[in-house]
Amino acid sequence: MRKLTLISFAVSAMLAFCIGSTVFADEPAGDWQNLNRVLGGNRYSPLTQINRDNVNKLVKVWTHPSGNQAVPIVIDGIMYLAFERYVAAVDGTTGKEIWRHEVKERMLTRRGVAYWPGDTEHKPRILFTANTKLIALDAATGEPVSSFGDGGMVDVVVGYSSPPIIYKNVAIIGAQTMEKPIDIPGDSRAYDVITGKKIWQFHSVPQPGEVGHDSWIKGWEGRSGANVWGFSMTVDTERGILYMPIGGPAANYWGGDRPGNG
Repeated sequence: MRKLTLISFAVSAMLAFCIGSTVFADEPAGDWQNLNRVLGGNRYSPLTQINRDNVNKLVKVWTHPSGNQAVPIVIDGIMYLAFERYVAAVDGTTGKEIWRHEVKERMLTRRGVAYWPGDTEHKPRILFTANTKLIALDAATGEPVSSFGDGGMVDVVVGYSSPPIIYKNVAIIGAQTMEKPIDIPGDSRAYDVITGKKIWQFHSVPQPGEVGHDSWIKGWEGRSGANVWGFSMTVDTERGILYMPIGGPAANYWGGDRPGNG
């Protein structure tokens, strides 16, 4: 369950974390269920109706303001978007707004929202982050899911400015840290999509007794940074492996206070 693979890049590392094993079928061709369309992150649409021969004949039929940096997700023809102060569902055919949920929390992520398809006992949900809150809404009505956390909201303590990745019944988020060497941890965390209960926390800076801890010598304690701050993680659904693009430990430009390989 804790098998790790580390691949180093120029400015970041990619960690692979085993989270189970189940083979999932591809989504419907017209759906775009997360930032990358599929959990594997290929961002490829199999649709062929619009192609190089007819794209120049397209005409505008409706407009709707879009959220800054947001990639709309599309489920059964309905678009879900995040804006500065609200989340909305929009009919993809007409552009008509179906529902709007105003968010009182500051720093609502405008990078998008996530979708969970539900199960036999629970309706589909839209999940997103706002400052230190992970919020779940009913996908059909936009109303908070009262059984999720505290009235539809979970305090994750360390905020995240991108939508969670949804795998099975798990919502996975990174961490938004500052550039202070000793500060809040950049650990990724996972929450139960149904209840909001925290499932696990991955220490991106290994703690005593964990793999790789010794390589940090004395530079590990209280170390911030080393976080998934970017838009997305990906999942190999055949093997149940989560891939996390992890940034370097803080501070960026000087590492003399963290001897070792950290």
